[in-house]
Amino acid sequence: MNHPTGRLAAFVGNTRYEELPDDVVKKVKECFLDTLGCILEGSKGEEFQKAFTAMNLLGEGSSRIFGTDERTSLQNSVLLHALMAHATEFDDSHKQSKTHPGAVIIPAALGAAWLHGKISGKQLIASIAAGYEVTLRLGKALGAGEHRLKGWHATATCGIFGAAAAAASILGLDAERIMSALGSAGTQAAGIWAFTSDGSMSKPLHAGKAAQGGLISAVLAQTGFTGSRYILEAEDGGFFKAFAPYKTSDWQQELLHGLESPDAYEILNVAYKPYPCCRTTHGAIEAALHIQQKQNVPVEQIKRVVIRTYDVAVKQCGFSEPLNPRLAAFSFAYVVAVALRSKRPIVSADFSEQVFRDTEILELHRKVTVERSEEMDALFPKLWPCEVEVETAAGEIYKHRVDIAKGDPLSPLSDVERVGKFRGCADGVLPPSQIDGIVAAVNHLEDIDDLRPITELLISAKKIT
Repeated sequence: MNHPTGRLAAFVGNTRYEELPDDVVKKVKECFLDTLGCILEGSKGEEFQKAFTAMNLLGEGSSRIFGTDERTSLQNSVLLHALMAHATEFDDSHKQSKTHPGAVIIPAALGAAWLHGKISGKQLIASIAAGYEVTLRLGKALGAGEHRLKGWHATATCGIFGAAAAAASILGLDAERIMSALGSAGTQAAGIWAFTSDGSMSKPLHAGKAAQGGLISAVLAQTGFTGSRYILEAEDGGFFKAFAPYKTSDWQQELLHGLESPDAYEILNVAYKPYPCCRTTHGAIEAALHIQQKQNVPVEQIKRVVIRTYDVAVKQCGFSEPLNPRLAAFSFAYVVAVALRSKRPIVSADFSEQVFRDTEILELHRKVTVERSEEMDALFPKLWPCEVEVETAAGEIYKHRVDIAKGDPLSPLSDVERVGKFRGCADGVLPPSQIDGIVAAVNHLEDIDDLRPITELLISAKKIT
């Protein structure tokens, strides 16, 4: 098993709660709560409602759907929970892999736990830690910038491996069967960025299919169905040959360095979003808010706004005319216009049809241009830098640059802010007593012998019409 896929499988099979550092356990619990909050926030949205209707046309079942009183099949519940977690652009992120791991890995782990039966909090923590490490190492080894510029969405292409790893860990598979799970996951890997051309609902489906595919891959392996033992490194059709033909550096070294005894788990580099929009735009939002807090520039006096950033960000979020509120969450011009006008943090309501059609915001976002900075490009993906420059009609110029946006481990949300985010997502979905119960349970996740009472706390009385 001394080859990349085999070594990754062995790592997953050997990951035990008792051997995880305390900071990793704490981080897993944070990611778990954050993702549960994003799922509950996603239960409020149009994407989930339409997807639920579609999934039930394909088959009903007994698995519960968080934030509702609805049921569906197990594999469809995993798809829906991942879709919900990713739908509002509020889920966790990782700079150097350019992924949103929690939305994919945690629903798959919970799906495997439901299938298995009684699973402890310690088992869940270990499986999530293994899944994150697989996804984040793969994303880093692919090269976040190149992979994205080829049109791939790494949350899906790499996330499915992490989902399979987490599910396989929950199911107690040995290394041979984990290899098969990874092999079946890799052969399903997909997810392309075309949704920005028209503002479609496709992006959260990437997370849904990756989570569902990861669970299916683990269950297939459990029955003895084999996937390629060499899915990552095969010369003909291996994951890196197919998805990273541009790769000239030693991807195996990048993927496997320190894997057998990691002293710096990649999950520790995961960020939590303070704003429900593309993480790429957060530095610009923060810079715009800083300018307004210092200068309080009236919107009618703003002549132009220039955003300078790295190439991937320009291509991904540099368009000035988003076609709908969904696409506005990816537009530098839109979110900066909202921040400059509102002079407060971006919230979910800023992506409503009413705000999107606001004439003052429309006029302001048309004054925004986005430019590539060669210096900032050289810093990506280790940093995601962004500078906002505001010029007034009187010729005054105000600038502010953000290299590390709020929510990054180097500029973290406080515990109060993190829990407040969860409570805000759950508000209107669950009663306060259930919200309090979830927070308390996750804080002591390692002491829980059976996850099922936690999942019951995530159920509301809401029906989907």
